[in-house]
Amino acid sequence: MRVFFLQRSKKYDITAAEEHGELVFITDEFLSPFDPEALRVLVRKRLFELGFDTEEDAICFTGPSILVAQFVAVVVHDYEKVTTLLFDARTSKYVSRVMNLGEVG
Repeated sequence: MRVFFLQRSKKYDITAAEEHGELVFITDEFLSPFDPEALRVLVRKRLFELGFDTEEDAICFTGPSILVAQFVAVVVHDYEKVTTLLFDARTSKYVSRVMNLGEVG
């Protein structure tokens, strides 16, 4: 399994996510929250280039809230089923959860 993050950041300690697989960063570049179209294009392109596999890989939504919201919007628009990692502050571990939008009624 690989764990996809939108961007690398020194603000967050994500080492606990390594127990779920290799950490992969969509970009190391600055992302502007004021250009959601550029973020959409970048995320789609990079997930395709990196061979994102909804059955094997996970997404971790970490970072500034507006960028995370835009990242979530792209992912849920493009994929019906996505495994996500959520950080549990009580245990300092990431917990795997599946979002299956095909089952939303």
